[in-house]
Amino acid sequence: MSVAAGQGDELPSLEPRTRGRLGGILVVVANAIPLVGVLWWGWDVGLLMALFWAENLVLGAINVGRMLVASPGSVGHWAMKLFLVPFFCVHFGMFTAGHGLFVAALFAGVEPGGLDMPWVLLSRFAEIYPALPLALAGITLVHLVHTWVDLISNGAYRRVGPNALMFQPYGRIVVLHVTLIFGGFMVQGLGAPVAALVLLLVLKTAIDLGLWVFGGTQGARDSRLADPLRL
Repeated sequence: MSVAAGQGDELPSLEPRTRGRLGGILVVVANAIPLVGVLWWGWDVGLLMALFWAENLVLGAINVGRMLVASPGSVGHWAMKLFLVPFFCVHFGMFTAGHGLFVAALFAGVEPGGLDMPWVLLSRFAEIYPALPLALAGITLVHLVHTWVDLISNGAYRRVGPNALMFQPYGRIVVLHVTLIFGGFMVQGLGAPVAALVLLLVLKTAIDLGLWVFGGTQGARDSRLADPLRL
């Protein structure tokens, strides 16, 4: 069954409530990966904070793809992408590099040696924490499914411009990572017991759920799919 959008577009058949519930499941699955690491594999706060930071790189890369597929039929938006996509790559790259340096120095014990590029920092984190690449691969898969659910399956990519998508990852970093950094300090102060690490992951899951429900793609919120998407 397809649902017509405001301008007569035919939307794919994934039912809105199912899509909303699936979003919650994806959030839980993504955060279950580090939870298993903490409970059974002895992951510490440094690895968790490195993984949370690396997750931002995944979201930034995915956001480039989201911007590229947005409004595919608009010539004006394609011209806009020629400027916005490179600008986003440079600006978001610098933003995450500064954030990563902060995480490396405070939680991973890496001596600051200047502002490394994000991929260099990711390589250093992977050397310190061998479990990081596999965990990040699992989280990447979850976010790719999330993108399909939030942007593609409901036809929102046809209604949203690249300029609106450009700023989505920043809100997540500000809300989530400022909170997690303070939480990480508290965990370190307690000696990083397993219970404190689990509480940190519960906090991240709760924030992720809130961002999913209230921070979806603008094109989806503006359509008649909006209310069911809010669970």
